[in-house]
Amino acid sequence: MKPRFLLPASIFLFLLFTGFQCGVEDCVTSPVRLSGGTAFSLDNRGAAPVLLDSNAQGFLPAYGVQVQIECEFSDDTNGFWASDCEDENLEIPAVDGRMYTLLDMPNGVAAGSDVSDMFRIADRFAQPLKYRPVSEAMEVIARHLKPGASAPFDFLLVQTPPQSGTYQFEFRIENTDSTLLSIPVNPILLQ
Repeated sequence: MKPRFLLPASIFLFLLFTGFQCGVEDCVTSPVRLSGGTAFSLDNRGAAPVLLDSNAQGFLPAYGVQVQIECEFSDDTNGFWASDCEDENLEIPAVDGRMYTLLDMPNGVAAGSDVSDMFRIADRFAQPLKYRPVSEAMEVIARHLKPGASAPFDFLLVQTPPQSGTYQFEFRIENTDSTLLSIPVNPILLQ
């Protein structure tokens, strides 16, 4: 009976003492900085949201904002992926992301108010597609940013204001150093 257990025990000890690992130890976290962003109005009436021209009118029950965020490696990373991982683990210097109105809304919401509860971020990378609260936006954004590329994120209006009018929204990201990255969308007439 001893020879039967000798081979499995030998393999186990070999793997234990040679530092057998699944590759997770090779992954490193690279710090990045959010370098900018742009925002566009969306028409969400079809199967997929469509970017609207800057002078277009929107439809109140099917409105959204696409925020395109750019990031770059921090100065100490020398601008290259620092590991053999399939996806780099990025250290995003942001603590919160919120949506604000920049104009007084016809329903009495004052300019500068936090209207994050009126929107959901479309997590298009989740299977199946999920609509998450804006309070979870930075978690979704952090998973899908790529240095040197602009990454689009769709925020869809789910609590429609009762009146048509001119609206303007802004996505603000609060960084760990208390600075803000503000990404406004052009004013739009929503009917």
